[in-house]
Amino acid sequence: KNLGKKLITITNGYDEDDFLEIKNNKSDGFSIIYAGSLFNHRIDAINLLFDGILKLNDDFINENLKVYIYSNYDSSRLSKKEYCLSINSKFAPYAFGTKIFDYMGLNKKIIHISEGGQLFDLLKAKKQFVCRYDLNNIVNVLLSLKEDYVNKNNLDNIDYSEYSIVNLINKLEKSLEDI
Repeated sequence: KNLGKKLITITNGYDEDDFLEIKNNKSDGFSIIYAGSLFNHRIDAINLLFDGILKLNDDFINENLKVYIYSNYDSSRLSKKEYCLSINSKFAPYAFGTKIFDYMGLNKKIIHISEGGQLFDLLKAKKQFVCRYDLNNIVNVLLSLKEDYVNKNNLDNIDYSEYSIVNLINKLEKSLEDI
């Protein structure tokens, strides 16, 4: 317990230079993209999302929402989507999947399905769309997405700068100075 103040965690991050050439144009309308693995029961979250859509049976959502699922992706594909989906498996709520940093670097609106954890708390604090593996929770998030999209709420300038490579390097350098 004496070392607690001497230890820090430096997470993965995003490099702003990776996104300089990509225009964040959201040209695909009311859409969600998931770009990642469906292993470790992450498919359960996708099934729950679709169950929520069926349960809602909302005309606007049924006629307008498009969900794209990719296992391999590139950042220019992500830039065209309004919302990006992040999934932590039920037994790994502590995880920070590396794609989340692409979402942050592109300043996307994020939907996160998890059983809590640090990423869940961070995204909730950033007023993103977080929910647990619970059908009613999913339904509420879908309704929030609809409201967000219909009302053109802009969260376009979410501050994820603490995860930029520049700030992470500064954090590392400062920690080395303190030794």
